[in-house]
Amino acid sequence: MKFNKNFTIAGNDLVLKKPVFYNNKCGIRFNLSEKGNSDINRFIECFSNTRKLFELTFQNSKEIYVVLEPFDYKNARSDNPKGLKELKEMGFVLDKDFKRIAFHDKEEGFHRYRYLFKEHKESPNINVLFWAILGSDLGIEPAADICAYFIDDAGELLFHPYDDRVCDIVSSDEKKIMPIYEKLKKDKRDIQRIGYRNKEYVHSCELCKYLEVDTISQIEHYCPLIESIICETHCAEIPDCKETTKAVLDTLRDRDKTTTINKIKGKCKSCKH
Repeated sequence: MKFNKNFTIAGNDLVLKKPVFYNNKCGIRFNLSEKGNSDINRFIECFSNTRKLFELTFQNSKEIYVVLEPFDYKNARSDNPKGLKELKEMGFVLDKDFKRIAFHDKEEGFHRYRYLFKEHKESPNINVLFWAILGSDLGIEPAADICAYFIDDAGELLFHPYDDRVCDIVSSDEKKIMPIYEKLKKDKRDIQRIGYRNKEYVHSCELCKYLEVDTISQIEHYCPLIESIICETHCAEIPDCKETTKAVLDTLRDRDKTTTINKIKGKCKSCKH
């Protein structure tokens, strides 16, 4: 599989840059835990859900690619960045055939590092990476300041646990994502919330442009039927739901962006109100 020189583009145009959910054509986003849980219980729930999602995503793979970004935040270049050193102290063993890129981030004022290597899907290293990513913001020890991207051998699926709150699975091919999405919708009792996004579908919708898309959490408060992001719901599933229309109006009112039902009609051809 091909990667660009900075390991930020992989396979079939997968973009390895946060947030991958919005930087790729289509994807699935999950809330990994309940906010009300204690830090320990939340970590356990996050870890369990991340493992389930990982196994489902790579069920047809024996090996995967990993792009690891350990953070150091120093202006001087390092052969052993702080985040990688912390990870090794947790038991992580870096593959001897790794490739590395280092560059100075002028905007942030420090050096960035990316390591590319392959891992067996059942490698203990995977759990160490999950522990480091999911536990860092919760104060779980030991800890390592890192980011990691997991890609299947064909370069068609990208798995990215963002932090203790969110995990994304993305692809440049909707056909690769939909079986995972449909499976998880059936088993959604195990995942806190599932959102689906298709970049091309979003960009073709005038209502979504007007609403600026990222309002689903506010809309959900009014309409329990919504299981995906605003574009899919307003353009396909829920235009008959009066509570959803009310939520759109209230959301825009809260953001000092007034509208009317007639304006929604004009921008959303599916809207029947």
